[in-house]
Parts: sequence; structure tokens; C-alpha cells
Amino acid sequence: MESIRKLHELGQSLWLDTIQRDLLESGELARLVAEDQIRGVTTNPSIFAAAIEGSDLYTADLRRMTQAGWGEARIFDALAIDDVRAAAGVLLPLYEQTNGGDGYVSIEVNPKLAYQTQATIQEARRLWEIVNRPNVMIKIPATEAGIPAIRESIAAGINVNVTLIFSIERYIDVMEAYLAGMEARLTDGDSLDHVASVASFFVSRIDSAVDRLLENVVAQGGDHAERAEALLGKAAIASAKLAYAQFEATFSGPRFQRLKANGARLQRPLWASTSTKNPNYPDSYYVDNLIGPDTVNTVPAQTLDAFRDHGKAALTLEVDIAASRAQFEALETLDISMAEVTAQLEREGVEKFRQAYDAVLKTVRNHAKPIQKELGPLTGDLQAVLEELDRSEVASRLWEGDTALWTDQANAAREISQRLGWLRLPQEIPDQRKKLVAFVQAAKDDGFKTAVLLGMGGSSLAADVMRRDFNPGTEFDFHVLDSTDPASVRSVQRKISLEETIFIVASKSGGTIEPLTLLTYFWDEVSKICESPGDHFVAVTDPGTSLESLARERSFRDVLAAPSDVGGRSSALSIFGLLPASLMGVDLEALHQGALEMSAACKPGALPVRNPGLFLGAVMGAAARNGRDKLTLIADPGWEAFCDWVEQLIAESSGKRGMGILPVVGEPPESARAYTDDRLLVYLRSEGSTSRAAFSWW
Repeated sequence: MESIRKLHELGQSLWLDTIQRDLLESGELARLVAEDQIRGVTTNPSIFAAAIEGSDLYTADLRRMTQAGWGEARIFDALAIDDVRAAAGVLLPLYEQTNGGDGYVSIEVNPKLAYQTQATIQEARRLWEIVNRPNVMIKIPATEAGIPAIRESIAAGINVNVTLIFSIERYIDVMEAYLAGMEARLTDGDSLDHVASVASFFVSRIDSAVDRLLENVVAQGGDHAERAEALLGKAAIASAKLAYAQFEATFSGPRFQRLKANGARLQRPLWASTSTKNPNYPDSYYVDNLIGPDTVNTVPAQTLDAFRDHGKAALTLEVDIAASRAQFEALETLDISMAEVTAQLEREGVEKFRQAYDAVLKTVRNHAKPIQKELGPLTGDLQAVLEELDRSEVASRLWEGDTALWTDQANAAREISQRLGWLRLPQEIPDQRKKLVAFVQAAKDDGFKTAVLLGMGGSSLAADVMRRDFNPGTEFDFHVLDSTDPASVRSVQRKISLEETIFIVASKSGGTIEPLTLLTYFWDEVSKICESPGDHFVAVTDPGTSLESLARERSFRDVLAAPSDVGGRSSALSIFGLLPASLMGVDLEALHQGALEMSAACKPGALPVRNPGLFLGAVMGAAARNGRDKLTLIADPGWEAFCDWVEQLIAESSGKRGMGILPVVGEPPESARAYTDDRLLVYLRSEGSTSRAAFSWW
């Protein structure tokens, strides 16, 4: 870490030349940023191709988009934008802390537009608008056609990462485009201070190309062989040093100083392609020798590891500039034209980017093929339902509480309008968590070790799912009692010590017979051994219920108010679910993060295909249109309780109104004869442990 810290102190920023969803979801990218190892991220289609090919992280999105009829280009575009937005979110605090000095994420225009100026301009604007993040940079190649696109994009206020620079002459054109774009903004009275740009000079590819020519000279022997051998591995570093000298001259001159006085930023040189291709060169070669103020080095993970381990941080870019010029002159004496080399590298670079783009589309296409068959005859109806949901703006109307989505009957609409509070519950978890942590700690301090939930239906179902499926910790020995059957009561009572047990009496209405009956029984039992039985009881109910009054009258340990606008079966993230979760040791922070992610995925502006809740509803709607009005969930072991909960949710939201979706059952798959054409089968996959053979007939 010392070498990275010192490199940053010397004025250079390290950016990571990769982005993939596991880096984001594991928190690894956030860690690298928090530890100040990296200060930005770049990416390209080949990186995305490897990420999609090498993991299942994109499968869920791929499945929905494919089944919605999206083509591979649109799918890739959406996946790339998702990851870039997520990475931009991770880096946004750094962007703000450095006042826009760092914290950028780059996304590339379609490389097939590299020789089309107007199309590149349009694509840059589209990406800028759709990603809609202040710390994104749009990558535009420095082809002859790309130069005016760079100027126009800068003039439009778009952050630009100019890519595929190989020659010093083209780099001069890039700086000119930047300055001209900023001058256009100044003339138009637009602000300059938020526009950022880097100029990506590709390094190691220069050595790869020049070294091949030098090796030919060496192989021929003769007078030039020794001089050619001495120049191996020198061209790229020399080129970068001469480019840096041009940067310093340009951005210290009066033209930029006028722009700077109006808020303009430097267009920093960025050293790209810095992994070592030749095993004879040190693995941190293109970092150690390219360090200077106001620069960026974008490195792949292995180069970052190498520099962290044994890199040498020192100002090297301005060392031996005269030697760099001499090396260029020496190459010319060997009939090696840098102009020809860099022109060829630019053509090859564009072609490699095109090939990488085609490769990622092929990867998406290959992944999509088996998915396209999964819905069989439902595919056409699914696409029609998705279009209908989009056209009717169902997601926005849901969040706005539009009861017409369910009914046009006044009484039913009034009831529904009072039951949509579950939409806001994820945002309220942090406030609840603070109270619950204190509650659990106080209960432990008082010697309690066991908790029993006395509930029924929605008041107990979420807690039972968490107990059975969520792999909770060991805070309390937790039991759910949702039956007044004497055998069930005796079974729980045998497992607990009354002196060490807290009883949670849960009833939304406060008048549910079963929990009140169980309360009466256990109150009598605790009263036999304790002078203050109320210390053993907690009430969870809506404000103003008879249970609240009874609990206060009997001096319950606590009375916790549930939100009155959340139905019982939808209350998992309210106090009905969170109190049991806290007592049984469920990770509330992980629960909170998962809830926020799902809430964001189902946000009002999301297309139905991007909204997992709406998409599942669309599949069910398509199935119903095909006469498949019975739904069965087949779950991997350990998720049966979740299926029971889903049954209740579907029954409450549709089945009770006669919409034909019959009970959901968590079960191992039967033979094909057990199911008819009126059935929709959904497989809840966690580890995929259910035998593949069991689904061979699907």
C-alpha cells in the first residue's frame, strides 16, 4: 500500500481497468475505493464479455430481457449501463470529496461508429443522458472522425475519456479538440467547471508493435543489430514521456490559462494498456516508469496487485526526455516509422474494439438461446402483457396508490388505499433497527434466552419464514406458536423455560382469537412463577387496538406499534417481522440492503422488463391468458416456508377476488402426469440442488 499512497501523493491517480458485477455486489470495489487504492474505473466490451461468460450474476437480467423479446445489442447496452451506474454510485463520494477531480467511471460508445462523426456524437449524447451520472465519462476513440465528435461532446458539457491514442500527433489533435470545445462553451456562456476529460494514451501496444520490428532487425544481424536490441522495450515509455511534454506545454500556455480562469479543468493524460505483454519486462513496468503530476494510470487487477506489492513510486515521466527524443530518432535510422506504426495500431485498435463488441453480443446471444425456450407458448402473451403494463404505467400508478389497478368499487378501493404502506418499509428499517438492537440487548441483560411468538396468519407467517429459511443466528431460541391445538402448545412449552422466555403477542387488529387465547394461557402459567408477569410479554399491534390497551393495563415489557396502513401478510419488514428477526439473530443490515435493492429495482420509472415484481406478474398474467390459472412453486430444499408465505400474498392480492390463481405449494416436482395444461410451474432456485432430471420433462 505504501507505493500506491506515494504514487497518489506524487499527483497520479490509479483507475481500475475492469468492471463486473461481482466486484460491485461483493463490496470489493467499495473497499478498493475506501482504501484509496483506486480512484476511478474504466471498462470496455471485452471486459463485459468475460464478466457475463464467467458468472451467473447477469442471468436473472438476461432471462427477463430475452423473454421480453429484446435483442442482444439492447441487452448488452442495458447490462453495461446498469454496472456503470452502480460503479458511479460507489465512486460518487470520492467525486464529491475531490470536487470532480476523481471518482469517474467510463463507458464506451459503440466501436462500430469509430469512423462516423455524427453517429458518434449522437451515441455519446445518448449514453450521457441515459446513464445520467455526473461522474461518468463517455469513451470516444481518437480516430480522425472521432476528433470533431470529441470537440462537440465537450462543447455539449459531456465528460469525455478520449481513447485509442497512439501517436503524439494525434494527441495534439485531441488536446486541440478539448480546448476548442471548452472555448465554445465559454463563448456560449456555459459553465466550464463541471466538464472533465482524460486523454488515454495506449502504451504497451506500442512496445509490442515496435519490438516485433526491432527483433527482425536483430535477427538479421549486421551493424544495426546491437542498436536495435538496445531499443527493445523503449518506444512506449519514450512516446509517453514526449506526449507528457506536449501536455505540459499546451496546458501551461495562455490559451488554457484563459479557460482555467473561467473554471476549466486540465485534460489529464491517462496511460492505458499498462499490463505488461512481454514477460521479459517487469510486471509493473508501465506504472513505475509513467508517474507524474496530473496524470492517470488505468490498470488491470493483476497490475494493481503487482504495483502494490513491489512497485516503485517516483517521478519518472520527466526524467531523460532528451534520451526519449534520441530513441525516436534512432528508430527512424533503423527505418522504423513511428507514424506508420501508430497508424497501424489505431486501425488494429478500432478493429479489436469492434471484435470485442461482436464477441460480447455473441456471448449474450449464446446465453439467450436456451432462455428463449423456457416459456414456450407463453412468450408471445408475455411480451404483450409487458407492453400493456408499460403503456398503462402500472409501476408509477402502484407507487402513487392508484386503487383502480385493483378495483372500481368504492369500499374495496378505500380498503386497498389503506394497505399500501409496505412500499415505504425498506426506507424505515434503519430507524426500527436502532430500537430493536436496544430492545434485544436489554432482554439479554435481564436473563432472557428464549422467545415465543404468539400469532396467527400474517402476524406470524413472516417470522416463521425467517426462522425456517433465513439461517438466523443464535441470539434467542425462537419458536412460533400459531395454533391453539393443545398438542402444539404442550410441544412448545416442553422446549422452553418460562423464567427465561419472552412472549410476543402479535395481532394487527388486536382482537385475533388465537393469539389472545394463547396470551391468556401463558399469562396464567408465567403468573404462577413470577410476581411481574408483564415483564415476559411484548405486544405488537396497530395503534389504538384493544390489545394495546390490555398490554398497557398489564404493564407489558413493551408495546410496539405497527403501521396501520400495512396488511398483515405484507408486514415482514414492519415491526411484525423485524422484532422476531432481531430476536432470532437475522442480519438486519443484510435484510435492509436486500430490501432497498428490490425496492430500487421496482421503482416507478423502471420498465416492466427491468422490474422483477412486474415481470413475475406479467408471466402469471400471460399464463392466465393461456388458461394456466393454477400456480405451483417448486423450491430447493430450505425454501418451503417461503412458498407458504407467497401463497398467502397471492391469495390476499388476487385469489380472494376470484382471479383464478389457486394456492401455491412448495413441493418437489412430480411426474409430468401430475400436472395439466392449466398449471404454471415456477422453480425457486437457491443453490440449484433440485435434481435437473426432475425437470427433464419441462
